[in-house]
Amino acid sequence: MNILVTGGAGYIGSHTCVELLKAGHQVVVFDNFCNSFPEAVRRVEQITGKSLTLVDGDIRDRTAIERALREHACDAVIHFAGLKAVGESVAKPLLYYDNNVVGTVRLLEPLQIRDHRPALFHRELRRIRRHAAEALRDDPEHSARRKRACRR
Repeated sequence: MNILVTGGAGYIGSHTCVELLKAGHQVVVFDNFCNSFPEAVRRVEQITGKSLTLVDGDIRDRTAIERALREHACDAVIHFAGLKAVGESVAKPLLYYDNNVVGTVRLLEPLQIRDHRPALFHRELRRIRRHAAEALRDDPEHSARRKRACRR
């Protein structure tokens, strides 16, 4: 499959790209590098020994999204392009709203028109959830925090 990964140069996005490439998918990273660096994409290629396509674009730019989906014949989208710094989000709430909410709407609009189903692959999601749950269950610090939270 050809998969568009928004925010693919960020920490979570780049790790997802590694796994997608290892699984044999073609990856198109769509990122504006406001919180990441193109070097992360080069490292993904170095780690996997496989190339991916890089599109410098902003999720608030519907035309750029449509072009990337069309030119790379994307079958699926995984969306990680979001701002996430708590302090900055309090200081600049409209910037965060614009990027995170309006940007997500701009991403979903062309997918709706193209009848895409923008979701993680369900089998992959179940596997990720299972591994995350196992890791948390085996983490004594997490167990202690959870017990404290349940007592409140």
